[in-house]
Amino acid sequence: MFNIDFNNIIQLMLPPFLRKPKNIEWLKALVKPVIDLYIIFYAYRTQTLYSLCITGQVIYLEKLLNDKFNNGNVGIYIADGSYNNAPFLYNTAEARPDTFIYKTSEGKPDLFLYNTAEYMIGNDFIVMVPVAITFDSNEMKSLINLYKLAGKQYSIQTY
Repeated sequence: MFNIDFNNIIQLMLPPFLRKPKNIEWLKALVKPVIDLYIIFYAYRTQTLYSLCITGQVIYLEKLLNDKFNNGNVGIYIADGSYNNAPFLYNTAEARPDTFIYKTSEGKPDLFLYNTAEYMIGNDFIVMVPVAITFDSNEMKSLINLYKLAGKQYSIQTY
């Protein structure tokens, strides 16, 4: 639908008795601004379709970063962030490992229960970039911020 051959259209729309080289070249000159706008539109359409295919999923973020900074080669990858293991409290009917809560007078180590967000140590994910790749960190951060999920924290490290 978007692949238009303007030269072919000029040939087909022109009556056969007017299909002389001089007339065809004159019509091509008239249509040249439209062709230039079409080329700009087609490039914008291609870029927009590519950006619509990118989501916040890890595989798509990796593809975006590798396409942008590593010429499509695999090298940049995303690793998980680090978390503290949260203690879980179960009912006895669940037959899970026991978690004991002691009084202060018993002299056992303290067990603190926090919200889920407080168990987060640092980042939700880490973008690992090879040392051989030169990149602008501000440009990479803006790309990641555009596609990552809201509220997710990350860092960029080289390896």
